[in-house]
Amino acid sequence: MKKMLGTLLIAATAFTGPVMAQQHAATPKETSKDLLTPSPEDQERYMTALSSARRKLFAESMNDLSAAQLEAFWSIYAEYEKDKNATAAARIELVKKYVQSFDHAEGVSDADVSEAIKEAADLQKKQIDLRMKYFNTLSARIGAKAAGRFALTDDYVSTAVRLDWLNAIPFPGDQPVKQAAPAK
Repeated sequence: MKKMLGTLLIAATAFTGPVMAQQHAATPKETSKDLLTPSPEDQERYMTALSSARRKLFAESMNDLSAAQLEAFWSIYAEYEKDKNATAAARIELVKKYVQSFDHAEGVSDADVSEAIKEAADLQKKQIDLRMKYFNTLSARIGAKAAGRFALTDDYVSTAVRLDWLNAIPFPGDQPVKQAAPAK
């Protein structure tokens, strides 16, 4: 099960990662302004790809449920997906704001870092609260074991996406990446 989830997640990250964050070859924290400040179209493609990958992972994780449990799960999942997409959109905005703070001539300030860390922690708390809300709802409808599969899958996916973002953003103290001059 974990092996299948891992395979699906790797495939999903390989698809969604380049849309929003540069894959790093030599320097792990090297970033590209254009990729970390995406257009609205790129954001929409990312959200669509992320939702699709998440849905596939949950389908694989929950495939052992009875027909009645699956019906209940998917009816609840639709609402979960709306809430989860809202937190994903909030993460995109947080990352964009944080990366833009690196564009200042003086670099990222202590206040920028403090605000970004606080906002990231608040967002993580919201994600955990969301997971628990749906765990409790699912537990009442399909049982604690099946709901536990949901909660662990959500944690797995959320952690992988978070790690992908952390790999893409600059860390305090990193040097700003100079944009290459356009080719003539």
